[in-house]
Amino acid sequence: GFGSYRIEESVTDHREALRLALGSGCNLIDTSTNYTDGSSERLVGQVLRELEASGTLARDQVVVVTKSGYVQGRNLEQAVAREKAGRPYPEMVKLRPGLWHCISPEFLEDQITASLERLGLDQIDVLLLHNPEYFLKRPGSDHAEYYRRLRVALEYLETEVARGRIQAYGISSNTLVDPKDSPEFTSLEAVLDFAPPGFQVIQFPFNLLEPGAVFEPNNTGRTLVELAHSRNLGTLANRPLNAFGPKALVRLADFPRHDLVDAENELKDAFAAALAVEGDYAWDESLAAREVAWAHVLKHNFEALSELTEWRDLVRYRVTPTLEHAHAALRELGPEARSWVERHREAFGRLSLAFDAWLEGQASGKSRQMGRALEKAAPALRQPPQSLSRKVVRIYRSMPGLHCVLVGMRTPAYVRDTLEDLTDPIPAEQAVDAFDTIAELGEEDTSPRTKEPRT
Repeated sequence: GFGSYRIEESVTDHREALRLALGSGCNLIDTSTNYTDGSSERLVGQVLRELEASGTLARDQVVVVTKSGYVQGRNLEQAVAREKAGRPYPEMVKLRPGLWHCISPEFLEDQITASLERLGLDQIDVLLLHNPEYFLKRPGSDHAEYYRRLRVALEYLETEVARGRIQAYGISSNTLVDPKDSPEFTSLEAVLDFAPPGFQVIQFPFNLLEPGAVFEPNNTGRTLVELAHSRNLGTLANRPLNAFGPKALVRLADFPRHDLVDAENELKDAFAAALAVEGDYAWDESLAAREVAWAHVLKHNFEALSELTEWRDLVRYRVTPTLEHAHAALRELGPEARSWVERHREAFGRLSLAFDAWLEGQASGKSRQMGRALEKAAPALRQPPQSLSRKVVRIYRSMPGLHCVLVGMRTPAYVRDTLEDLTDPIPAEQAVDAFDTIAELGEEDTSPRTKEPRT
């Protein structure tokens, strides 16, 4: 399955990746109303129409799954406008500024209409309630009211099946796999007691470090997948390569190798240079030093920044925008400030690259360790040589009861890496042994090392 989280219609790589995936045997696309504020759905619709018009792909060869529930971006603007007009959506869950959630029939009707328009389809194959457990995050919420809201939502979606706008529906929930005593647990067993006939699909997290859906009973002695299989439900596994380990998020993929000694020495030197430049900052009265002192921030939070993807997201979404704004303001203060800005840009740029390389080296070592452990547990993975991500996807596809693994493939290279050599699942018993091996490895330490280099 092609996971469409963070794909956008304006990015050529995303468009080409989806085309290549659909031409390489991928036959399910998973998106949502809130993915890139609707741009994900628009890209999916555009690519499907292009391929259908060219005769490359027939509409009935692809299952299109989208989800509704989050109230963010334009959805939030619309909800706020309705409130101001005296027509608020019923049963809105307001978690914090910028993040609301709703599964009321009135909201779902509008969301389905918008999704059909963005996708350019007459019918959505599968509509999932997107993380409805957000209701349970509110203080004082209870499961009785939660299941009442789910019942009302599912009964409404059954009318949409009769109307012809959706073919089937279900729930995508991170807490379907939780232990029964979890305060945010979504019980599939409880839902099935009142679910109408159109309830046919569930989606949930599943990966090497979070295998509960297959291995941990939480529905009267049965695992989530066992119960789903007994009721003939489709099962979609998400987050297959982004696993939350005991200490940090672990990316189950290969990374460039770096000489760790050289990477550590370069990081040490880059830190010293950037900290020295920030020590010369002299314009605090015009612009607070905290707006530019990112080397100091990084040093202070070093052990918390142990995961490469989180670090890159921090740079992209917080550090770079903040520095660009601060540097632009400082350039207006005269030649000395402009000179400092150029020194700081060079020094922090070097530090950013050094930290990135050091984290890549840490992640690469862990990936190679996991890859060797998987090949030992599952000899079928040894040939042909494969990336870690391809190994784990093959393992998931060999697990009984899992119908589809959703992989976020945002570049053509990633599509090729994921889909090559996947036609031959490995023996199920070897797949189970692989999970046992990773569990044993995790007891040692599944998170990247976070020891700060000596400075």
